[in-house]
Amino acid sequence: MTATDFEIAHPASLVEWDAPDGRSLRIVVQEQTGLGPLEEVASLGLQARKIIAGASDRTFEIHWQIVVCFAVRGDPFPNEGLSVKTIVEADTNSPFMTWVRATSHAEPDYVAAMTDGKRTPSPLRHWVISTGDYHIDIASPDAPAIAEVARRACGD
Repeated sequence: MTATDFEIAHPASLVEWDAPDGRSLRIVVQEQTGLGPLEEVASLGLQARKIIAGASDRTFEIHWQIVVCFAVRGDPFPNEGLSVKTIVEADTNSPFMTWVRATSHAEPDYVAAMTDGKRTPSPLRHWVISTGDYHIDIASPDAPAIAEVARRACGD
């Protein structure tokens, strides 16, 4: 599946990430559609509920074969506003992409040569994964492959 084939409930929770071979990126997120018990927040003088995994929430693996750069921001409220989706393709003229192009060999021919040499050169695309705690910016020439890897059963 690709990023445009379905929706991942938002906000998701970042489960894990790794860069298995130095050129690819694997991110695992879990949907969080449940609500925890009502709790007192003394410092604010109100009651609130934590967002938690729900009874039928899914876990997804999002994988890019080639990544030129990725950056993790621990800011749930970025300057560009709140995200309402877990994964989106962002503007290629964003500050992140401007920085990537200015500080790396991100030209299409160079990126194509980084792989098996048989790849057709293509421009970088900007993807953003937004979770409850993090925003991850990814520069890659391709859309990610996305797979559902687990589904909670009711009562888990």
